[in-house]
Amino acid sequence: MIGLYHTTRQIEAELNIRALSLEFEIVLCLFEQGPLSASEIIDIIHASQAGFNHIARRLLADGILVSTRSEVDRRMTLYSVSPQVVKVLSGKLSRFKRA
Repeated sequence: MIGLYHTTRQIEAELNIRALSLEFEIVLCLFEQGPLSASEIIDIIHASQAGFNHIARRLLADGILVSTRSEVDRRMTLYSVSPQVVKVLSGKLSRFKRA
């Protein structure tokens, strides 16, 4: 994907406005970068731990996110978007090509 997330962040910085909701930032981040741990997501999107946890619980309950245990470190939970979300975003964002 042509860094839609990073492009949006640059626009936000230049205009000093907030363009994306935290929910969408999490979903787009995971769509573009694949399975990530909570700390990796928080570092990328600059969210608070509490904010991420609150929204992640809701997105998991709604079936938008999927959580799995890391095969490398079973203590770590990895988050990804559900196959249905991948299908929707791939269709809607098809004009942006993957890198």
